Amino acid sequence: MSITEKISDFLASVFSAALVLVALFIPINPSASAWAMFLAFCAWLSAGRWSQRLPERKTLSRALPILLFYGLALLGLAWSTAPASGWDVLRVQLSLFLVPLMLLSRPKGSLLRHQYRRIVRAFLAGNLLAMLLSLLRAALRFYQTGNPDVFSYGELVSWLNLHPAYSTFYAGLGVLLLFSEIKRSERIQASAWSLFTALVVYLFLLNSRGTLLAFLVAFSGYILWRWWFNGQRQRFARTLSWVLLLGVTISLGLPQNRERMYSMTKTKEISVQEGTASLRLEIWKGAWQTLRQEPFSGYGTGSVRENLVDTYEEMHFQTGVDAAFNAHNQYLQTWLMLGLPGLLLLLITMVQIGIDSWRNNRPERIAAIVFLGMAMMSEAMLERQMGVLPFAFFVALWVIFPSSDYWMLDQGKDSGSDLTTAIQNPLPGSNPLKKVAG
Repeated sequence: MSITEKISDFLASVFSAALVLVALFIPINPSASAWAMFLAFCAWLSAGRWSQRLPERKTLSRALPILLFYGLALLGLAWSTAPASGWDVLRVQLSLFLVPLMLLSRPKGSLLRHQYRRIVRAFLAGNLLAMLLSLLRAALRFYQTGNPDVFSYGELVSWLNLHPAYSTFYAGLGVLLLFSEIKRSERIQASAWSLFTALVVYLFLLNSRGTLLAFLVAFSGYILWRWWFNGQRQRFARTLSWVLLLGVTISLGLPQNRERMYSMTKTKEISVQEGTASLRLEIWKGAWQTLRQEPFSGYGTGSVRENLVDTYEEMHFQTGVDAAFNAHNQYLQTWLMLGLPGLLLLLITMVQIGIDSWRNNRPERIAAIVFLGMAMMSEAMLERQMGVLPFAFFVALWVIFPSSDYWMLDQGKDSGSDLTTAIQNPLPGSNPLKKVAG
């Protein structure tokens, strides 16, 4: 083997390791995750062997919607009234282009069979580390002040510079991906269930209501599908009861959580601090009113916020003017920015993952994409780096590798056991042998 080939193989290993670091740092520090992404990009760019890295036409077509989405955002500068702000949006959303591009033309020898499993476990480890550090810090502050609110909502993760909605999303996604690990030895199952309980407690402590509701719907649907319809109804009842018991205990036991739940019933007071339901409704009303003026093309990349603020002023919605709220709904935000074409590309990407996950017997991915889809109804997740990174990273992985931890580029030592698992636990309408035979 020549020196050039050895260097190329080393850079391929660096690329794979950097992707694991991206997953690890997402729940802890998205900025550190972005630096890990930069490391992956440098290794990808320097690895060489470009003639062996061209994607197949079928694989390229799968990633086309997400690539076109970013391309349309770039084109959206042409009709934007605030191109300077548009460049900031494009910088934040750059991973929507880079991640699928790097995965499509990954260095030869990278992303071996077990790489996806390592990525999932790194993401789970990042969630566990963020949870442990946050709880230890909260315990210390409780010891100093005696205030139980240090365990709740923004107080818990403020030191990480993370919004509770995004930390809730990371933890919820971790819970759903965790079920891909509860398939193997009893030792792994026991540790996975302990981590499951810990992450559920973390979810309810964070108490981001919209994201938490999205998780409960996705999780309930997942265990209903996986256990109830497969005759394991006692397991379904025990798991759901345990989650609800934890949720009720934490939600009613902490004063701030109790007050946040009560504030959802308020219909007149509109407070940024309380985040009442009427606040979201007022924002969505303004977004829809703004959208009606440019329903097809949108307002272009970077000019959505100023148009929303103008509408808030017309509505005499002073809270919205002062805070300059975005649409707080990714579908409305995308529609406002890129018009109907952008909204369709976003929906096509997500629906494609759902269909592929059904065909390849991946119920936890179906639950994850349902969770993501519902979470984006109450947050404009692609407006912040802490939302763009996990979206771009996992969506690109699922789009390009629809069955990544069963059939990847190189065979691994556990391929037979994974195939057996897929055959023994098929979903209704799925055919796990079809991919192998093909």
